[in-house]
Amino acid sequence: MTPHRLLAGPVGRRLCLELVEPRGLEQPAVRDAWNGVGAATEGVALFFMTDAEGWWARRQAERQARAEMARRRDVATRSMADGSAAAALARAVEGVLAAPDVDLSAPALMFAFRQVMGMAMFYQGPDPTDTVAADAAVVTALEPMADLLQVSDVLASWDAATSHQFLVDFSEHPPQRPEVFAAKATEPVIGPWWSAPVTGSVRTYGDLPGFGPSIMSLEEDDLDWRAAMVTELDPSGDVYVIDSAESWRGLAQRYPLGLGQERSADMSTTWGAWSGWAGGWTVPDWRAVAQEWDAVRMTVSGYLEVAGRAIELSDGSATFAAGWSPGETHWLRVLPPAIGDPVRWVRVEGDRDDHWEPVGA
Repeated sequence: MTPHRLLAGPVGRRLCLELVEPRGLEQPAVRDAWNGVGAATEGVALFFMTDAEGWWARRQAERQARAEMARRRDVATRSMADGSAAAALARAVEGVLAAPDVDLSAPALMFAFRQVMGMAMFYQGPDPTDTVAADAAVVTALEPMADLLQVSDVLASWDAATSHQFLVDFSEHPPQRPEVFAAKATEPVIGPWWSAPVTGSVRTYGDLPGFGPSIMSLEEDDLDWRAAMVTELDPSGDVYVIDSAESWRGLAQRYPLGLGQERSADMSTTWGAWSGWAGGWTVPDWRAVAQEWDAVRMTVSGYLEVAGRAIELSDGSATFAAGWSPGETHWLRVLPPAIGDPVRWVRVEGDRDDHWEPVGA
C-alpha cells in the first residue's frame, strides 16, 4: 500500500495520527495543540436514544437526532473555518515526526489500531479529530508516518495471516459446530448503515500473529467481549479479496445494488458526513455475489484504505464500506469444514492494553 492510498481515507489517516500522538503528548507545546483541536470541536457527538414506540415514530426520532448531530457538526465546522485547528495539529505532527524513533512494533501498531477501531462508528458522523485530520495540511504532515508504515513488515504479516480463518463465537452458550452456522448462510442482506452483509452470511477472521483472530482486537465500535470459543477452519474456497479501493469498487460495479433516493438521503448524516459525498449510494448485491463466489474477504490493508470513504463508481454514484472488520471473511454459500475442536479464549486486562489468550495455553 502506498502512502497516498493509506492517507486517502479516514481510517488510514487516524491510524497514522494515533501512532504519532503518544510521543506528541510528552511535549507540552504539542499537547497544547492537541487539546486545542479538541476544544475547537467539543460537543459534536450525539448518541441516538428514544422511547418512541412503533416503526414510524422511531424513524422520525432518529431523523431528528441525526439532524441535531448535523447541526452541531456545522457549528464545529464554522469554528474551524479559519484553519487554525488543522494548522495546530499539522505543526504538532511535524514536530513529533522530526525525531526518527517512532515505535512501529506489532504491540504499538495494535494499540494504535485498536484506538482507531473504537472511533470507527459509521452509524453517526465522524469524530471531530477525523474531520480535522482530513485537512490537506494535516495529510501532508502525516506523509512521513505513512512512509514508515509502508516499509514496516507488520501490516504485511497481518495481511498474509488472513489466509488462516477462524470462527469466533462470543456467545455464552455452548459453541455451535460450523456446519450449524453454515445453515444460516442464505439470503445475505445489509443493515441500516452496514454495507457488509449482516444476515445470511457467516463471518470468520484471520489469525494475527501474537494476537489471535482479528475480531478480538480489531472490531468497529468494540463491544468489549470478554470470552469466545474459537474454531479453526479449512480456508479453501473461491474467495473475492478486498485489498484496495479498486477491488471494492470492482465488487460494487460488477454486482451493483442501488440504495434509492430515500435511503441515500438517510445516509447523508452517516456515510455522507464521513465522506462529504452528497450523491446516490450503491453497495454490493450480496445475493448476486453469492452466485459466483463462496466468500468475500477484507484484508487489513484493504480495510485501512477502503473503510469510511466514498469511492465513486462509473454510473455517478458512490460506494462505502461500513460494518466490516480488518481480516474478516463473509462466507456466502458453504462454510469450510472445521480443523480440530473449539478452543476457549479469554480477554486479559493489561497495564496499557487488553489482550486475548487461549485458556490453558
